[in-house]
Amino acid sequence: MHNPKRIYKNSVEAYEIDNMGHMNVQFYVQHALNACELFFRDENLIQSRQSFSQVFKLEKLFIRYLREQTLGVPFSISVNYLSVGMSKIVIFLKMKNLLINDVSAAFVFSFRLHRLEEKKKRTISTIIGELPSSPLNVPLYGQKKGLSGLASMDLSYSEIKKLPKLLDPYYGMVTSKIPSIAEEISAADYMGIISKAVPHLLLQGDHSIAETNVGGAALEYEFRFKKFVSSGSGVFMKSGLRQINAKTYTWTHWLIEAATTEILAVADSVIITMDLRTRKAIQMPKRMWKELHKILVV
Repeated sequence: MHNPKRIYKNSVEAYEIDNMGHMNVQFYVQHALNACELFFRDENLIQSRQSFSQVFKLEKLFIRYLREQTLGVPFSISVNYLSVGMSKIVIFLKMKNLLINDVSAAFVFSFRLHRLEEKKKRTISTIIGELPSSPLNVPLYGQKKGLSGLASMDLSYSEIKKLPKLLDPYYGMVTSKIPSIAEEISAADYMGIISKAVPHLLLQGDHSIAETNVGGAALEYEFRFKKFVSSGSGVFMKSGLRQINAKTYTWTHWLIEAATTEILAVADSVIITMDLRTRKAIQMPKRMWKELHKILVV
């Protein structure tokens, strides 16, 4: 992997820790988005007067979680181009735990560009000219594993309603992490909705974290974004269980705008069962496995 042009550094704060004892999935995304914005500003693709979303529209996001980030851990995020064009830029990000000097997460972001002025087109042409002749490849640790081969279910709401055994784990208002700015919410806010829905999904599996001390951790997420609504919009979610294995289970989530029933995003996720005492992956409890099998979509 070629040397990145920008390194983002931060640490895990108390408000970022969830009920599983590690940094919540939405904050991995938020930090990665911050690293993206700093990188693109440094590359002169976003001017000081512009917001991130004025120039870049996130189309797809893939995350591979490799190790937990816990309270107080210092980390860095490096950024590399994977491909650059006038209409689309794909980047790879690597989050490293600096205490153990090892990778904790890897990201691939696909952005669509819009409203490009001539000056920006020239900047992109310069970036393309400076890229190494051999294209960058996503390293093995950042590639799909659990989600590899899973068929996409990018459906309309009328098609979703016909699916059997779907769950309704969230209905609420989505708000931006920066409420003073009246603009569209971010991918991290969409990830936050799914995080809030997880306890409802565990309840469906007749599973109690308090009784068993068994929780879950995300291994992979892929989001395909259709629309970003404004802060304060009503959103509900439909979830379908796609696969169950000995230690992992796979969901597809549809985020839907309440006012229009328009699909906002589709997210596939692989979750692994984890002993919260030992912080190790374990076999799924039999009762949970049995209950989840009852709600498999296919």
